[in-house]
Amino acid sequence: VEGLVDFYPNRGAVVSTISAEEVVQQFEVLANLERVALELAMARMSPADLARLNRMHDRMIDLYEAKQRRECFQKDFDIHNRIVALSGNPVLRDMHAGLMTRSRRVRYFALHSKSRWSEAMSEHQAFMQAVNDKDVQRASMLMRDHVLRTGFLVGEFVSGRIDASPDMLSLADQDND
Repeated sequence: VEGLVDFYPNRGAVVSTISAEEVVQQFEVLANLERVALELAMARMSPADLARLNRMHDRMIDLYEAKQRRECFQKDFDIHNRIVALSGNPVLRDMHAGLMTRSRRVRYFALHSKSRWSEAMSEHQAFMQAVNDKDVQRASMLMRDHVLRTGFLVGEFVSGRIDASPDMLSLADQDND
């Protein structure tokens, strides 16, 4: 799988490492892809699509309040992917899917920080309010900033400026269950 595994002749394969700089670069691209995706989605989504997105968001908030971090993380992932799907742009969707695959495991670490988890939920509330208000410019900038903040924190973790606790490692490994 491109970017996830390094293959070495006569030695096998190892999981790729990622630098903090690469993380930040990936999230810079993701942030702008999701900004454009949200702009396109807002122009194309039906009232039923918006209602579904709101239900997904409400469920994510319920999971957050119940401290069900793994499930909340998955619902967050689903919401971002749903917005990209609603963009109606398969090229954008494919680019986004490739970057999300590469960044999924390290993204868990950003949500370990209780303050970041809380911040992320507030950011979601803000961009969803802008979506419901039909304020495309505000919604897309809030989305971009939300993804950039996550990328910054993940980059800090990868660079070693934030330590992993056993709980963080356990949470990240749950994705492989």
